[in-house]
Amino acid sequence: MGEPTLRDGSAFSMGIPAAAADPAHVCVALPEAARDPVACSGLALDRFPANEIATLAVVRTADGTVTVATKMVAQRDTTEFEATSAPEVTRGYVRGARKEMPQPYGIADASVRSSTTVSREGVRMVHIAYDLSGAEPGSSMAAVAHQNACVVPVENGLYVVMWLSNAHDAAMADALAEATAPGIHVEHPAPSLAFHRGELVGKALGSLVTVLAGIIALIVYAVRRRKAAAMAPAYPPGMYGGYGYGPGYPPPPPSPGLPPPMDPYAPPRTPPGA
Repeated sequence: MGEPTLRDGSAFSMGIPAAAADPAHVCVALPEAARDPVACSGLALDRFPANEIATLAVVRTADGTVTVATKMVAQRDTTEFEATSAPEVTRGYVRGARKEMPQPYGIADASVRSSTTVSREGVRMVHIAYDLSGAEPGSSMAAVAHQNACVVPVENGLYVVMWLSNAHDAAMADALAEATAPGIHVEHPAPSLAFHRGELVGKALGSLVTVLAGIIALIVYAVRRRKAAAMAPAYPPGMYGGYGYGPGYPPPPPSPGLPPPMDPYAPPRTPPGA
């Protein structure tokens, strides 16, 4: 059996090495194409909202159970994290979690255990470890009260990888997060803030140049028409290319070796000797 891998198409992947968990104990539930019916036996997988989760795995051993989930959070114009981004990212992450998990779920607070910025494959990620307090023992929220999360900025979004367990399986969850997080790979990391600003300026200038090019083309066309009108003959062109017949119009020049063309408007000629 090969190494179980969580994949969201080609955009995201993370392997679960055998050193971290026996592949026979890893159920890759989402995407469904990667699901192993043997490893996933006994799990109510139809309860997982596939439209909300990009990837999902359940690791079951004699020591406990850890759920590993990945979600793609869409966001336009994402930029890479700075080396000092962890505190602010963590503060916003916990605030958002509190809003989505209010008192009706029995959550009183979220206490942060650690928050660090790490760099993997040249991509800065923020790793957050925290616990939810106040959940009723045995409830669904108590089953995910111990949490590790890794936030990865990519183009137009953020991938959030979560390792979730209850308080009893906390050590297993922490060890699994530490062993698997280095294997996170994203196809299109978020660009730097400087690149993003340069791209915005480039878009603005590109739009401006497009408009100016159209205006300049109209100006050039008008100038060429004026020049052509100024160089045109003062009489209408005729069949001889610039010369016309009629009162007041000069006849065309004679062609070499040929008699001059007749002017239909000239008076009749009198034959010699008449």
